[in-house]
Amino acid sequence: MAAPMARNLAGGIYRAFSASCNLQRIQRCLSSLPSPLSCQGSNTFSSAINRNAQGSLLNISLPVFNAVRSKVTFSIRRGKEKSVRSVPSRFFRLPWGIYIHARAGRNKHKWNKPDWIIARGKQHVFCNKSRAKLFDKMTSPYWRKHRHYVDDPYAPYYKRTGPGMQGSYSPPKFLP
Repeated sequence: MAAPMARNLAGGIYRAFSASCNLQRIQRCLSSLPSPLSCQGSNTFSSAINRNAQGSLLNISLPVFNAVRSKVTFSIRRGKEKSVRSVPSRFFRLPWGIYIHARAGRNKHKWNKPDWIIARGKQHVFCNKSRAKLFDKMTSPYWRKHRHYVDDPYAPYYKRTGPGMQGSYSPPKFLP
């Protein structure tokens, strides 16, 4: 019983010692590298090493790259635009350029909601102009094109209404 524990302990000590020796060897190699002439303001690995005062690997600050979902990628074979898959599945583009989506949480806890909230959950919500521009960048022309369907459920949203629109709806004046 004691022999396997001693072997495990010895193996752990050896692994820790070899890792620290490798770290010291890497630090010595990095400190002997010549510094580049101008690394100010560049986000490269070598400039991160040179900015570091001690030269240890633990203190190196690497650049942070966030995922950008607004960029349209292109296919390798034909060079056509590839769209982000979540945009056509979650949003619907109207012919006049705005996107609509279903209201969030419309199917959750329906037993606990009053009727007017359930009725409001059946309606769709408009996205603003900046999101519509972003979604247009994220989708290919295939998804931006308008398609005509028989008995389209989105037909009430196709006509743009509001103040200043041509043919906009204005309620009649109330006359007693």
